Amino acid sequence: MKLILILCTTKNIEEAREISRGLLKEGLIACASIVQPVESWFVYKDQIEEIQEVQLFLKTTIEKYVNVEQWIVTNHSYEVPEIITLPIENGFVPYLNWVAQTVEST
Repeated sequence: MKLILILCTTKNIEEAREISRGLLKEGLIACASIVQPVESWFVYKDQIEEIQEVQLFLKTTIEKYVNVEQWIVTNHSYEVPEIITLPIENGFVPYLNWVAQTVEST
């Protein structure tokens, strides 16, 4: 089973908590870490934007990715939310086993 880390920014802490709680209730992630504030700079619709956001770090398996993405897109306030995956290549084995077992059991 391949583990992944999903990065997703949200407009505020309330939305970050709602997304985290919803994904946990659906059994799509093992855990979420919320970091705030994050200063984001980007180009959107030909304008340079600078905003404060909240960063989510979501831990799950590659097998759950499509469902996580669909859930976020359906429940996110952004027209084009950031949803990026990074492979988890190594880590503390008991923690990685816990992530895998938690997601598998749902």
